Amino acid sequence: IAPSNVEVNEDSIAVSSETIEPDRTGNRKIEILAVHFCDERNVHKREFRTGMPMDIVIEYKVNRPFENAVFGIGIFTSDNICCYATNTFIDEYQILELGSRGIVKCKISNLMLIQGTYLVDVAVHHKDGEPYDYISRQYSFQVSSEIRDLGVARLEHEWEVEYQEDFK
Repeated sequence: IAPSNVEVNEDSIAVSSETIEPDRTGNRKIEILAVHFCDERNVHKREFRTGMPMDIVIEYKVNRPFENAVFGIGIFTSDNICCYATNTFIDEYQILELGSRGIVKCKISNLMLIQGTYLVDVAVHHKDGEPYDYISRQYSFQVSSEIRDLGVARLEHEWEVEYQEDFK
């Protein structure tokens, strides 16, 4: 999948290495060019509602030969609390080939975060840890909700009451 198949609007975000160096590490064998948040129609957005689908789209470029690439994401509250983090290795999604440029998507089918601002880390590294490119908390998105839960996540749940006969 090429980056050109993603529709862009005014909420799209991209990074340039000049503006993010203090929060970026790695040898750039594989370089992260941009990160976008997309809805189910592949439209770039920065505002989502609890329960909506959301894709985190990482545009990359291969600069030098590499082995065993692992892409990952981390989602944090504005207070720096990790809500969720995963990568292709944890999820046993093996990347055999990348091509010189492309995109990697982390597809979240049901964004169950409560209302708030969230910061995102994106990374690509060797499966043994060699950092190719790691960008920390340079991207953000908003979640809105009519439900006023507390905490970080909106867990799927239901209530049930069981009762016994009246006391005698």
